[in-house]
Amino acid sequence: MSDPLSHFYRTKEIFVKLPSKGHWYKQKPTLTADHEIGVYPMSVKDEVLFKVPDTLYNGDAIFEVIKSIAPDIIDPYEICLVDVDVLLLASRSNLNSGEMPVTAGCPHCKKVHEYEIKLKDILSKVQHISTEPTELELSNGLIVTFKPNTLASVNASHIMNTESIRIASQINDDTDPESAKELFKSSLEKTTGATIIVISDAIEKITTPDGTVVDNIESIANWLTNTDAATIEILKKHSSNLNKSGMQTQFTFICSNEECKEEFQAPLDYNPAFFFTNNLDKQKT
Repeated sequence: MSDPLSHFYRTKEIFVKLPSKGHWYKQKPTLTADHEIGVYPMSVKDEVLFKVPDTLYNGDAIFEVIKSIAPDIIDPYEICLVDVDVLLLASRSNLNSGEMPVTAGCPHCKKVHEYEIKLKDILSKVQHISTEPTELELSNGLIVTFKPNTLASVNASHIMNTESIRIASQINDDTDPESAKELFKSSLEKTTGATIIVISDAIEKITTPDGTVVDNIESIANWLTNTDAATIEILKKHSSNLNKSGMQTQFTFICSNEECKEEFQAPLDYNPAFFFTNNLDKQKT
């Protein structure tokens, strides 16, 4: 027996551009002719997921929410980092008339007040990023072709970095030298592993001087592990530029304090853990 209320379930209320146009996905998302994707509003379950610390820590919340609000993305673990913020904002854009309350502190009078951000204005300005190959030729003749990072790799890196900090925090004045040495080594390995995960994920392929194309992520990760620190820094800087979605990150407000009324700007980091607290001040730290 069909559910008579099924016709009243939530529907795709907004269509938005994916900055990536779905270009780097192995399983291509279903897009319109204009390279847009339909997004459902968040369900009650989705909202709750963002308020559970453990799910935010291990990334489960974000992937579960992506499944819920954007089912046309076949595998949410493939999602490009540049697409994540757009989808999360779109899913909330029909709440409160498309306005999202945020709290921000005025740098002039130091007072904290609540302000409104129009999410649909932000979404209307989303642009596609270039899908042309971004290449870098290294001094050793290798040509590295980059791509945007996936959310899965960045999340894995975050977990490893957090674990590295936890291990390092165990070292104190009472730790014997041998144990301290082992803890430091373990912490360093976690930090290094986190870096390798992100950079290898950001490399689409490497072409050797003789024309051999290497696109196996394990081979790429092995090369990164055995290359010099200067090259790693160059690769990190080059790849990070591809993870910028181009969405507005700086907002202008008029202080609500009647004795101030000064104009000021506040940055917005679309990190979900902070974004869903609606607090711009916390995002600066």
